[in-house]
Amino acid sequence: MGPTRVGPFVVSAETTRVHIIDLESIDATPLEPEFVYGLEGSRLAAASAMVLTDGQLMIADAKQDSLFFFDSESAVPVKSIGGSGQGPGEFRRPLGLWGNEEYILVHEASGRRLQFLNKKGEYEAQYSVQVATWFQFGMTDSNIYLSLGRRSDQLYRRCSLLGAKIDDECEAFGQPVTDIADVDMTYNIGNIAVNSIENVALAYSTLSYLVLFDANLKVSDILSFQGDVVDALEHPWVTSSPRTTGPYPSFFNAQTLEDSGTIWIAHRMQMYVLEPDIDGSYRLTGRYELPVPAHEIIPDGDRLYISSRVRPAAYRFRNPMYKP
Repeated sequence: MGPTRVGPFVVSAETTRVHIIDLESIDATPLEPEFVYGLEGSRLAAASAMVLTDGQLMIADAKQDSLFFFDSESAVPVKSIGGSGQGPGEFRRPLGLWGNEEYILVHEASGRRLQFLNKKGEYEAQYSVQVATWFQFGMTDSNIYLSLGRRSDQLYRRCSLLGAKIDDECEAFGQPVTDIADVDMTYNIGNIAVNSIENVALAYSTLSYLVLFDANLKVSDILSFQGDVVDALEHPWVTSSPRTTGPYPSFFNAQTLEDSGTIWIAHRMQMYVLEPDIDGSYRLTGRYELPVPAHEIIPDGDRLYISSRVRPAAYRFRNPMYKP
């Protein structure tokens, strides 16, 4: 059997599975936070990103241009770094945090640059970027995955990490989506998530697809959220606005891919968990109501952390999917 077209993607029928996911197939369970992280008893001014490092939670505050370290049991930060400026270790609207075993990567929207910090928060290196707000990243110990942002049809790229340096020789993957009706709504590239074994989950903006790549950057699975097999295979777009027709990956605020293959996605006040079965299929196994929209999701053992820009703070929950 030759290649098959699934929406905008031309894939090998022998190696790619298409999964139809109904996000309303199970009832939602409300989640209440166990803990809220803030400043001097109040919420952070503009918590936009977070990462766990050495048993602590690091949170970016884009209004104060600072990074705050919280002990997991402390409501106030044990340390802060940064401050407004263009110098090494200073920030201008830090909107993104990513980390691996050695380094923390900070994306500054107004500063239009990336800074590498070590796990103590000390400056290591910096790189200029052209795109401000919607620069998309994923990071492992050996590679960084990036795009030019949502308002671009540029492909994603995987670049090698050499310590705190990015190799300029990057490998492109994914496909630009420009050959579907209504270009204004279809050419954007959405969120990216990567796990430590170099599997990638890529959300194509304004399309109801989440595309999974293996470590060789080959498409392995396509998850469709349109709920109709014919639509998923033949017609990837709908005439109505996706803002009113249901949860589409283009509007998922957060996305996390675990080493097990489990995928966490959040849309508005809902969070969903998708897990692979032994036969290779994917199914919805968890649906939860959140008190705020999530913009980052970090499952960590029996705990679950989210941050929110709508009501700026970071929240800790009991991980409802934890299996001791």
